[in-house]
Amino acid sequence: NYTYDVEHAYGKKGHLQGQNAFGCPKLIAMPGESGGQVHGCVFKQLDIPQLRQQMHRWKVSDDSMMEMEKLINNGKHYQLACIEYFKAQHPGADGEGVGNTPGDYFKESCRCHIKKDIANSPAKSSNAGSPSPAALGA
Repeated sequence: NYTYDVEHAYGKKGHLQGQNAFGCPKLIAMPGESGGQVHGCVFKQLDIPQLRQQMHRWKVSDDSMMEMEKLINNGKHYQLACIEYFKAQHPGADGEGVGNTPGDYFKESCRCHIKKDIANSPAKSSNAGSPSPAALGA
């Protein structure tokens, strides 16, 4: 049944090992979406005008969009366009580790956001979180 299949895929049932997601090359090679389906690579699925509209909605700069267009038009380098998108959305990131699987993109994005949060958080004193002497009854 459906519940078992989902639990099996996430390693909660059966052999208790999660299943690996498809990599970007396999997703890129898949046939296009049809009604009600959502899968694949946005850089392959959308034609350039649609992709430009989507990138505009996602607040991607014109320079980054032009670079993505070049990569797609001059060799269908969808994975490289994805890395360019990642760099546009994560200023200062080099895109290392992105473009192999959607999961890798997600993990690297989380790392970038955690790094940014740590850099933007106020410095904490070395005894932060320690009870004061008065609270200890001293």
